[in-house]
Amino acid sequence: MSDSESNSEYKLPRFLKELPNIDTLLAKTSPGHLHSIYWNATGADKKDLLAMALNEVATSKGDLRDSQFPAYEQIKRLVKQSIIKDPDSINVLDITLESSLLCGSGLEHPTEIGFSFLNPYGIPYIPGSTIKGLARNCLLNNLLCSSSTSDREVMSENLVFLFGAAENNNFSSSFHPEANFTVSTTKGHLTFLDSIPTSESDSQMEVDILNPHFSDYLSGKTEFPVSGTPIPVFFLVVKSNTSFSLIVLHRKHNDTLSGQQCHEYVDKLLRQFIKSSGVGSKTSVGYGAFRINEDGKLNQYVNQLKQEIETKREADIRALQFESLSANERKVEEYYVKVVEALKLPSNLEVDDKLKVIDEIRKEWGTEQLSNWNLESKRILGKKLKSILEGSGSYLDSEPLNKRQNKRQVKNYERSQFANQLIESLDKWIEI
Repeated sequence: MSDSESNSEYKLPRFLKELPNIDTLLAKTSPGHLHSIYWNATGADKKDLLAMALNEVATSKGDLRDSQFPAYEQIKRLVKQSIIKDPDSINVLDITLESSLLCGSGLEHPTEIGFSFLNPYGIPYIPGSTIKGLARNCLLNNLLCSSSTSDREVMSENLVFLFGAAENNNFSSSFHPEANFTVSTTKGHLTFLDSIPTSESDSQMEVDILNPHFSDYLSGKTEFPVSGTPIPVFFLVVKSNTSFSLIVLHRKHNDTLSGQQCHEYVDKLLRQFIKSSGVGSKTSVGYGAFRINEDGKLNQYVNQLKQEIETKREADIRALQFESLSANERKVEEYYVKVVEALKLPSNLEVDDKLKVIDEIRKEWGTEQLSNWNLESKRILGKKLKSILEGSGSYLDSEPLNKRQNKRQVKNYERSQFANQLIESLDKWIEI
């Protein structure tokens, strides 16, 4: 039997082998779906066959990006909905593996060591329940290590509020005997989403090996640790430097943790457990170690989204303010915005940008458009320019400058004189 026939033999049952174009279909299959196919590996060469099969799963490039993309897009939609509703109702933290990740090793599988793949996408993932358990244990450890009665009481209440609890009258006395309250069945405030890889790589997995030399001693068959015949155990892991995103949704707030306080509290908790503990199996020997990635893919998306929402909110506020203006005030605002756009300045003007706008208005003052303005419009524009100069620290209400003063002071004086002349239009209008 050829190698290719042997490969098909160990992995596929008869009804699959008889399907037309099965090799083409397998080439387009994601790692998780390959991993779930029936493994027909028996006999003396079983371990070698399983190793070959696992390597096919790990190196599979079929539809990995195509499978990962819809899952990631679904997460982005959920993140966007949450941020639009309330920017503080979601926590996002991008993390990157510093070592291999083994997650779901306890799941049943013919290879004896399972792995967590997200259905129906067939991509590796960290279950949300795993992330929730790690965050809860982190808060619980903080509680148990605290020597302050008041801090322990607050953390106990936060533990129940954030993660929920079943009815247990002994809950409070376990953590702070001085407190006198009981816990009823409570639904947790936080929802932890499954975490999928965000790295745009065709190969995110590899085969690792565990090669025990003292299995007889560890199982109690021998009295002394004598090296026997090693039996290698092969298993799948996610490669180091693969990025993931932790996403936590908030359901509601309470009096202790409300709004931004709750958001900051959860963010601190996530960062603490990522730095202090590993994720998944075999963390005691270095697996599942992560580092925080502040410039991660989803973090950048969230920051951009928040900026867009804030810009839109500011635009809506400006629109409402504009509607409340008089006809003359609207005329001045429209002209001012037009000058800003003509100069191609950003919407959030710095001091120097505002001074550029004033200089441009001075240049245009002699044009027919501005000379035909009524006196009230001129006065309003003058007050606006004066407030800009005062806010920038450039407004001078003094005698004409002498030659010994610098060019910047001269420029500021000319600007202030121009603003004062516009404001004086009101007096002329009253006299008429």
